[in-house]
Amino acid sequence: MQAEEYWCRARQELEFVFDQTDPGVAMALKTMAIHILFWKGDLELATYYQTLSLAICRQLKLENSDTYLHCLYAIMNKPNSTSAELQSTWMELERVQ
Repeated sequence: MQAEEYWCRARQELEFVFDQTDPGVAMALKTMAIHILFWKGDLELATYYQTLSLAICRQLKLENSDTYLHCLYAIMNKPNSTSAELQSTWMELERVQ
């Protein structure tokens, strides 16, 4: 129960900064995506957090950051990705490397 309590506190604190373009917010969103996937198995919410993290990294021109690449790989390896999504993500990955 304690882990979920900490999760809820982090979520409440971060909801005020989700729209800020800051590398720290992008990293926090990436970490939250990992935790929500591990603890809740919520692929949709994890993908949402990863997408927000990617958008922040793009705005800050941080496409070569660990945060950006981790989120990109995670989205690319979703079990329900369509071939069009995979192709688009693969092209983006090739562009930034």
